[in-house]
Amino acid sequence: MTLSQILVLSAHMLDDGDLATACGGVVDASQQDKVNLLISCANQVNSILATDYVHIFKTKTISSTNGKISMSSIDSNGIVGICYVKQGGVDVDWEIVDGALSTVSGSVKIKYMSQPTTLSNLTDLVNDFPQLSARILAYGVTAEYLFIKGNIEDAESWNIRFKSAINGIQRSKNLVMHTRRWY
Repeated sequence: MTLSQILVLSAHMLDDGDLATACGGVVDASQQDKVNLLISCANQVNSILATDYVHIFKTKTISSTNGKISMSSIDSNGIVGICYVKQGGVDVDWEIVDGALSTVSGSVKIKYMSQPTTLSNLTDLVNDFPQLSARILAYGVTAEYLFIKGNIEDAESWNIRFKSAINGIQRSKNLVMHTRRWY
């Protein structure tokens, strides 16, 4: 799915036809700020999902001569946490020091939780959460947008829909859903 598809759904949930048209790719100057805000909300929802609910696990094999590996060389999106570091199938000691992974020298296999891809264009593909539909993501985007705009009651209503949809997936995928408060 594309970012545009999610934002068009969110704009319809906000009952803003002009914004839906803009999110569909026909952006005029009067709607650009709203579209940019929705894109920021989509990134916020993705970040919340990746850090709290639907972890994005990745594995990478990387080599170093001195045992220091820059975190950005592991994943340019950012790392939420390291699960393990192995060399030759055996766990090895590691620590994070000054923005780098410090471990044994040589080739190591790293399993980590990644941040989602940052979205910036309407044509960007949103594929970090394949188990979530565009509609579910749009619920979260709509809730974030309304929260930022100060419409707390409506934001809470959309947040409840978002959580209910995530909880439906949780039952089948054993996802963890934490309570989020809006004030």
